[in-house]
Amino acid sequence: MLSRLERILVLATLLLAPQAIALPVPLSPLILNTNNNHEYLLLKNAVWTDSEAEAALMGGNLATVRNQAEQDWILNTFGSYGGNQHLLWIGLNDTNVAFDFTWLSGEPFTYSNWAAGEPNNAGGVERYVAMYYPNFNQPGKWNDWTNRLHDPSGLPLNGVVEVIPAFPFVLTALMLNPGNNHYYLLLTNANWTESEALAESVGGHLATVRDQAEQDWIFNTFGSYGGQQRLLWVGLNDAAQAFDFTWVSGEPLTYTNRASGEPNNTGGIERYVVIYYPNFNQPGSWNDWSDRTADPIGLPFNGVVEIIPRLAVSRQNGAGLQFSWPIAMPNAVLEGTTNLSVPFSPVSYTLLTNAAAGTFSVATPASVPQMFFRLRP
Repeated sequence: MLSRLERILVLATLLLAPQAIALPVPLSPLILNTNNNHEYLLLKNAVWTDSEAEAALMGGNLATVRNQAEQDWILNTFGSYGGNQHLLWIGLNDTNVAFDFTWLSGEPFTYSNWAAGEPNNAGGVERYVAMYYPNFNQPGKWNDWTNRLHDPSGLPLNGVVEVIPAFPFVLTALMLNPGNNHYYLLLTNANWTESEALAESVGGHLATVRDQAEQDWIFNTFGSYGGQQRLLWVGLNDAAQAFDFTWVSGEPLTYTNRASGEPNNTGGIERYVVIYYPNFNQPGSWNDWSDRTADPIGLPFNGVVEIIPRLAVSRQNGAGLQFSWPIAMPNAVLEGTTNLSVPFSPVSYTLLTNAAAGTFSVATPASVPQMFFRLRP
């Protein structure tokens, strides 16, 4: 499965490609469905088979519809996208056996939304399923169709691509903080210890806050992400010794933003630090909490992961070099040059994934006495 960054790169390439391209290209950007944290986009007008081919190139499939909420979200998001009415190709089909409908994703067929009298496989050639457009007399209902471009009235059929993220516990794309050139991710709701474990699995840690500018950037970027007020786990904790707070990254504690009366270690179990949500009476201030997933009024705790685009290097036994960088940076490219007055260029290597360490690693021979390397995100 392609990562989100890889899919964005594919998407950008397709959008810039010549219009003579045979396969369909995106009509919309990737849009996050916050109900399931899957991403969707709308393709330009094309037949079902070409639409699915393009979906596969993006690391997904034509959409699977699992319940009424997902059905409604897809119809409301794409049915009249761009001000035009669209019939929406989804991944349901009976190409193997007539009336034996299956999802391209391989998921079980547990929900349906057929129009009256459908499916009917008219002429024995209707094998592909689409949702009707919002202005139809049965809006959003499903019909089986031939592998066609338009309905009889001339309205277009457009594929809805669904992409399930490679890291299902991540809510956002990598976000660059221009103040320090570090990358950040927002995790799904979890306690501190689980959030830190997930952060390490992608090659980072819960965020270190070094100054007011970084505090403000994290708070403004994630505090109400997706329209939801959130308490944000950061890497500060006193799990080893009460009131002796340290960053999980190992960096020194040089900046704090405590709420009034905090930290207080209520009950002797508050060992982990969060940033308060924007609507709190001390927005952005810090508090120590127990290892929990929600505050007393039910607001979620979400970990902020910090990814430092650091290139680690070690010498191999065969005199070659091994490089590694965070697994959350799948599009990063290792470049080298023998002379800093000469432009860097990509180095040839085979990329390996070390899931246990949360890194990618590559090995390259040391073929010259001196060479300079850099990681280009």
